[in-house]
Amino acid sequence: MLIGMPTDVLWVYWGSARWWSAEPLVIGPVVGLAALWWLGRRRLIERGPSELEQASVSRWRGVAFLVGLAIILLALESPIDYFSQLLFWTHMVQHLLLLVVAAPLIVAGSPWLAIWEAIPESLRSSAISTWHRPGFGATVGRCYSLVRSPAGTFAIFATVVWGWHLPYTYDLTLANGVVHDCEHLSFIVFGVAFWLQIFDSPPFERVLTEGRSVIYLIGAMGVNVVLSAALGLSQHPWYAPYAVLSAAQRPGGVSALWDQQFGAGIMWTLGDLPFSFTIGRCVLKWLEPEAPSKVPVGSAL
Repeated sequence: MLIGMPTDVLWVYWGSARWWSAEPLVIGPVVGLAALWWLGRRRLIERGPSELEQASVSRWRGVAFLVGLAIILLALESPIDYFSQLLFWTHMVQHLLLLVVAAPLIVAGSPWLAIWEAIPESLRSSAISTWHRPGFGATVGRCYSLVRSPAGTFAIFATVVWGWHLPYTYDLTLANGVVHDCEHLSFIVFGVAFWLQIFDSPPFERVLTEGRSVIYLIGAMGVNVVLSAALGLSQHPWYAPYAVLSAAQRPGGVSALWDQQFGAGIMWTLGDLPFSFTIGRCVLKWLEPEAPSKVPVGSAL
């Protein structure tokens, strides 16, 4: 789906194996997580899950988790990844898929208990022993507290979004594959931490109430809007790897400035949709009347 290119040519990009990747460092972890989740879910079902573990075997949560993993593969292994090196707007689509599509789906999928169940007992015991080592558990605990804190997570979210889009760091991701992989991983990991503030994902409970979630999400939209406005209103390209390409090298023959402004428009509109939908959901739940409590028979006598 490239602007200014015929539909039949576009189909060639998606239908030809040339434009698809098969990066083991991406496919391996994604397939591994799916396999662990599937194995752990089967074990939970066979033994009869507890009330807390019910979410790990819920069908709709399983679908959400698997779709979230599929979105990661779509973003990182499809022609989207290839053309992100040539087109800024395609790169923005990739970022949004990881941060505001895949991450909330993984949180909604609540795969944590099933994955833990699938890990061999020896490795789980070793992990627990390591946690209880003097100093280690406290350090990890402080990091966990920071990530579970709404203020801490919001600060990390804003830093990740803005930090990776500064000209120096952005240009570095296009020049260095390892740095680029770190960028993608940070979007997924801190995207999950961000959405865990708002959604229940057993054994993790949401931190924010509906009202505070609305404020939190409006703030996140502000982070996105400020960045996209700065990019869209700029009169010159921010990123050298795109600016040095000629119109003939850039798919669709668009200019670097047009490409940047179009990408900013995608960030400003499509990038805010998940936040807007979630705000609507929170407001509706916030306004729901509370169910009347049941009064035991005879208590009014």
